[in-house]
Amino acid sequence: MMKFIKFAFVGALGTITNLVIFFILSRFALHYILNSCICFIIALSQNYILNNFFTFQEKALSFKQYLFYIQANIFGLCVNLSVLFIFRIFILEQFYYKDILSQALGIASAFVVNFLLSKYFVFKKGRSD
Repeated sequence: MMKFIKFAFVGALGTITNLVIFFILSRFALHYILNSCICFIIALSQNYILNNFFTFQEKALSFKQYLFYIQANIFGLCVNLSVLFIFRIFILEQFYYKDILSQALGIASAFVVNFLLSKYFVFKKGRSD
């Protein structure tokens, strides 16, 4: 349970990073999908480092493990983008802040998937790198 709480804390920091950068980049008229992908890469890298040392208490960073982390989070990104698209186009189309609200819902929907993949795939104890 403690790992889940730590993962949630790191995820909250990543969400803040993601949304702040999303908001800033949206001022430059980037397409919302491209904007979301840029935010994903930045927040993913931050979260890998924090989860590595804080949540799963690894001793060092590993490029191979980072690649596994990216791979595991690609599915979360697909969930995020699907929710972003569906809410932005079909559900929140009349809202002024539809982009940021849809992005926040996308992040929330991908959270559990990312935790499970991180715990059981990326940072699994006994997996040789």
